[in-house]
Amino acid sequence: MPVAVGTEVYNADCPPVVARGVSYTQTERDAALKGPVRDLIEDAEGKAQIKGLLDSITLTDFQKQNLEGILNATPESEDWRIGEAFAEVYLTTHKRCLFPWPVGRDERKARSSLPGADLVGIQETDHARLPFRFAFGEVKTSSDGKYPPSVMKGRHGLKQQLEDLRNTKTLRYSLFIYLAHRAVKAPWKAKWQAAASRFLSDDADVVVFGVLVRDVDPHHDDLRARARSLAAGCPARMHLELMAIYMPAGSVAWFFKTCMSDEESGDVN
Repeated sequence: MPVAVGTEVYNADCPPVVARGVSYTQTERDAALKGPVRDLIEDAEGKAQIKGLLDSITLTDFQKQNLEGILNATPESEDWRIGEAFAEVYLTTHKRCLFPWPVGRDERKARSSLPGADLVGIQETDHARLPFRFAFGEVKTSSDGKYPPSVMKGRHGLKQQLEDLRNTKTLRYSLFIYLAHRAVKAPWKAKWQAAASRFLSDDADVVVFGVLVRDVDPHHDDLRARARSLAAGCPARMHLELMAIYMPAGSVAWFFKTCMSDEESGDVN
């Protein structure tokens, strides 16, 4: 079952910035977390590729057990990572995005995050000649009862990260290079080339998403001020979109257990 689009609960648009709040039922949440979100976090495709690298090598039963232990090692609970996976699946399903390289594959150690952007990929558009553009996203997960939550503020807050993507050309350049290295022999190479052509004509011709994953009652104050501040000075061809996704109460603390457990999910309300 694909991740649901949710129910729109408010519109805080400040043109050209789009800012919407959507809510999820428990059923919709459970279907997403037990399905595509879990699949993304576990990266079954990546594990299969690693096993494929060892196909030509004869492994002992002990070595095979060690390999399975490495591939299936369960990290400590990191609720923010579940939020990032949820946002990625949502944008892929409902915003015509492709994020072809899971950021987890770039980690040098467990519980680490990488600078630049949480999500780096490509979005399909209706442009007749160049139907793809680069898509960059920042994601925050919070059960903070304040509106907006603390994760929106400060040097590493969502507000500052989105402003950096809007204003800093060198940051967008580094993300261009990051994806280019991975596109060389990839099946999505042609999409990258189309997006690159648009980018090289105007390095602001990208889409930037800011996603806030919450488990509190919806309120437009989460996004309203952010939309106003981002709209000021937004480059002409840049599309900025903010989204707050509201889950049932207690979901943030329950994310990791839900995605990593084989047990049936229970009611957290």
